[in-house]
Amino acid sequence: MFDFKVTWVRSDRISRVGMFFSVIGLFIASLVAESYVLKLDKSNYDSSIAKGHIFVKYFSPTCPHCRDAAPVFEALATNFQKHKDKITFAEVDCTEEGGICDKADIRGYPTFYYYENGPDSHDEFEEEREINTFSEWVAKKINVYFRPKPSYLKVLTPDNFDQVALDPTKNVLVAFTASWCGHCKRLKPQMELAASSFKDSDNVSFAVIDADEFSEFTKPYDVAGYPTVKFFPAYAPGDEEKIAALKAEEEKKKAEAEAKQKEELEKKKAEEENAKKEGEEEKKEDEKSEQKDEKSEDDEENYQPAKKGLNEVEKFDGSRDAAGIVHWINKRVGTWRSVGGDVDEDAGMEREITEELVRLTHSVTNTPLPNDEEEAKPEEEEKKEGEEKPTEEKPAGEETNKTEEAKPKTIPPPPVDKAREEAEKVIEERLKQPFIKSVYKRYIDALIKNGYEYITKEKERLEKMLSYGHFTDTKKAELTIRKNALSLFFTI
Repeated sequence: MFDFKVTWVRSDRISRVGMFFSVIGLFIASLVAESYVLKLDKSNYDSSIAKGHIFVKYFSPTCPHCRDAAPVFEALATNFQKHKDKITFAEVDCTEEGGICDKADIRGYPTFYYYENGPDSHDEFEEEREINTFSEWVAKKINVYFRPKPSYLKVLTPDNFDQVALDPTKNVLVAFTASWCGHCKRLKPQMELAASSFKDSDNVSFAVIDADEFSEFTKPYDVAGYPTVKFFPAYAPGDEEKIAALKAEEEKKKAEAEAKQKEELEKKKAEEENAKKEGEEEKKEDEKSEQKDEKSEDDEENYQPAKKGLNEVEKFDGSRDAAGIVHWINKRVGTWRSVGGDVDEDAGMEREITEELVRLTHSVTNTPLPNDEEEAKPEEEEKKEGEEKPTEEKPAGEETNKTEEAKPKTIPPPPVDKAREEAEKVIEERLKQPFIKSVYKRYIDALIKNGYEYITKEKERLEKMLSYGHFTDTKKAELTIRKNALSLFFTI
């Protein structure tokens, strides 16, 4: 769901620590969320279809419509787990299993077939790929009661827009759409899924407005195409007081401007009354016209982007699937949600500080580090392409012993105090959220005071606690963050 790529932040070095990436890769693999969608291939396709009561998605990973449908289909399978004895959800990647898809006569992606009594007959789902529509269709097939899930995506009009989008206590993501827009129709179920993932949040909400129908009203929000998605951030602490002070200052300036304008009008009126020549009157008319044109040009030059309080309304630039929307919001508001509303298993894993934490761990355990240093060569000394380097003659008896000059594969770790200083420095510079900072600093103290054994035992303890479940979302997020932070303290 998220980009788990890990990179070193020090660009002046060439790392030779392949084991580091292997360890992280294995760890990340353990975080893959459980899926209730069965993967079908040559080994299990025929037997699975023969059993019947199976709903199959035929797709291509390069198809945009398939990518849009993926989280909806996954959510559908999850929601129907209580009826797993009556229906199975499955998928076939037609780029890998072309023979299967040819046999099933698949002519477009995605295609959804429900097989009730084996491969001889099937019903095709051809309705809107939205969670409630899917659910109602499947419920009829297996003869179970279906109650539509409530929508957490607010519908806005000029009457309630300010009340919702400009609520100072809420972070609001608004989709500006048009009823005829195909991309908008594909975005809606993704917004619905993202909104349901934050259904219990007290400071995040999602909304949609028909910007085609209310085009005049939405002009200030620079809707250049459909859909346009904008983020209206909540006020920061102290913003309301600052805004009140700014409004008072603006009202003062407005009053001064009005007084000045009134004075200028009175002066012009007096000048007009004293003017006698027709040419002077025509000249004044020309000047008025010029001033009007200048004002229009000034208005264009002084265009200001829409704001909510002290902050600009930000254009959404993330991936338009549910996972991408949730991830984007997490980064803006400091949450750790995944699609569906559970805690993101990657919460608190701040990989940009990994190198410093590893060095500190090596210092505390007095374990040698891989020698990743290479001497930097000045640019003027670099050999130009195609240019031969002159051979230097060495006096007799001064032959170089290459074995003796070979660099060691490992180097001693830095002193603990220095490693700690570097680790705490990058924590302050690169991490934004106070709670995350406090977690890493706490474990740095614990590592130095209690040794590496504490780190391994504490991580095992937290993993065991999380396996029990039965936590509030807040507590589960805290435990997940702590467990993931501990995972970045290791030796190579």
